[in-house]
Amino acid sequence: MKRIVSSLLAVLFLCFALAGCGSNQSSPDAVVGKFVQAINNNDLEGMISCMVPDVQDSVKSILAMYGTSSASDLSEMMGYESGTKFTLKITNVVVDGDTATVSTELTGSDGSSETSDVPCVKVDGKWYLDIGY
Repeated sequence: MKRIVSSLLAVLFLCFALAGCGSNQSSPDAVVGKFVQAINNNDLEGMISCMVPDVQDSVKSILAMYGTSSASDLSEMMGYESGTKFTLKITNVVVDGDTATVSTELTGSDGSSETSDVPCVKVDGKWYLDIGY
């Protein structure tokens, strides 16, 4: 069970880390940007607010179960050095109605780098990271 939860938290962090640089949720790339900005600001609530509303309470419960109450705690649980800042480059955005895929390159101040496709969904006029589990 602990391994499953750890894996789930890793997936959540990756999705968090790939979400991006905007301050709103008016577009898929904006919510990805908002998520990365929240990570860089150690804003756990900001990170969670980027997730699909149905998932937000579940994520809060998992984090509470592990006694995690900050973005830096979550970062450390995922193997990232506390204080690492991320730079996001959005390489492509494909929107199909109320769903979208945001292709990203994420670079950490620790030298780490990865690419990923981040799924997004539009709910009640706002875009969210679609990281349902």
